[in-house]
Amino acid sequence: MSTETSSWAALGCEEKLNFLCYTGDFFPGPSGWMVALCVAAAVAVAASALLVIQWRRMDSIPERIFSCFSYLSSINFKLSLNSSSIPHLPFPSPSGEVTLDPDTAHGGLVLSRDGLGMRLDRWIVSQSSLSEEGRRVSLGKQMDHFANPRRFNSQPCVLARQGFTSGRHYWEVEGNEDWRIGVSRESAQRTRGFKFTPQEGYWGLGCYSSCLIALTDPVTPLHCSLQPRRVGVCVDIEERQVSFYSVETRTHIYTFTDMVFKQGAKMCPFFWTIDKQNELVLLPPVSGGD
Repeated sequence: MSTETSSWAALGCEEKLNFLCYTGDFFPGPSGWMVALCVAAAVAVAASALLVIQWRRMDSIPERIFSCFSYLSSINFKLSLNSSSIPHLPFPSPSGEVTLDPDTAHGGLVLSRDGLGMRLDRWIVSQSSLSEEGRRVSLGKQMDHFANPRRFNSQPCVLARQGFTSGRHYWEVEGNEDWRIGVSRESAQRTRGFKFTPQEGYWGLGCYSSCLIALTDPVTPLHCSLQPRRVGVCVDIEERQVSFYSVETRTHIYTFTDMVFKQGAKMCPFFWTIDKQNELVLLPPVSGGD
């Protein structure tokens, strides 16, 4: 048995208890500077976390500001573009109401007696495919629809009696389900297949199954929210442009610029529909302005 073992065994119980309970420097207590260091480290970590979170929030603010600035700049650009190149909603034309010219109407159209309404009665094909009896249809009265070379024979379309060679003119139309309206050169093609495009002398707006389009080539779809029930049409011969407006909201829809036609050429309103149930109606001019 070792000396240390025999010495421990020789101690009494009270002496052993006193030895085990004596702490002194055997388990030294924490010093004050160590506690302070730990607290400072914890505070530093917490502060760093808060700074990182705040920095990320601050870092996203410039992006939001830039995004808002870009959006507002785009709106300002569009507004300035509209104000510089698009006329305000004009006064109605002082030249009087626009009425339909039955001598230009396609044979399948039915025109009202006052010349302000039209709808499709039936689709009539070209003259060559009709019998002699089939060349006469009713437009409120009997007339020969294919004897007049001014008549449309491939599209359910009609021109207005009125034509313009100068000035600024305005008229309004109440649409139905399927329509095209606008202005055309009087010399534009009517008696064979053609497209309603500026290249062929037609500048117009169209509506098909609630889809609004500008009659460009190819067509230009317009936002559904722009679809009006009443459309204002303004043609400015000197400026060579035609604009379309929503009468209800008095807002601009679309403008054709740089129209190509010879000086002094007559420009005529045109109207087209394939709606058999509802009339496309020309509205009489109203008095007053903006």
